[in-house]
Amino acid sequence: MNEKTTVVPSGYYDYVYRFMYFILLPLAPKIPARITPNQITVISFTAAMIGTILLAVIHTPVAFLYWMLFNFLWLVFDSLDGMHARLTGQSSEFGGFLDHALDCIYFIFMLTVFSIKFDLLFPLYIYILILRTTAATMVFLIQFHTGKMLLSRFSGGLEFMLFNIVMLLSYCYPHINPADLTANPFLLHWINLLHLQQGMFMKLVLLVYFVGVPINFILQFRFVKNELRS
Repeated sequence: MNEKTTVVPSGYYDYVYRFMYFILLPLAPKIPARITPNQITVISFTAAMIGTILLAVIHTPVAFLYWMLFNFLWLVFDSLDGMHARLTGQSSEFGGFLDHALDCIYFIFMLTVFSIKFDLLFPLYIYILILRTTAATMVFLIQFHTGKMLLSRFSGGLEFMLFNIVMLLSYCYPHINPADLTANPFLLHWINLLHLQQGMFMKLVLLVYFVGVPINFILQFRFVKNELRS
């Protein structure tokens, strides 16, 4: 089997994830076989949790940079665990479960911290966060019913990029309030309606979910319908 085919999971069409597999391809074979994929998974989870804890407890803008650093480490190790498992023949059902379970725990913790840090307790943003969690659940429902994992071209990788852009902008403009930047009544109306006075960058990104997740649902249903017909 082609090495590239071995390390890239079937059904992973996400551009960012595939790019990460590509750049990690020279590194993955160098990991000693005595290191288990599950150990890499735990390292990935630990990095993610450290970054999010720092985001929660540090109240200066540098917290956003810490999150970016540790979240990047999470993505690297989260890619390497599966690559290492497939290259060394250590793939297992428990390993797959551990990987996905720890990701789910991390995402719940991350979104909780985001809700506090970026003032997301307004009903619209709570709904969007639930929508995002439902979209992640759908990935596993699809796998359960079709036996195939489906990550579309714009899924977790796009989220990774958008959240990092939010963190970088929040570091550069930590106290920005768009209401202070305009006297236009129309803009002020929407700023107040969407509660953009605090956490503006994160809230604008979540509005992308409001449109994008329903579209993704349609694509997921179409995929499942075609798979179960064949």
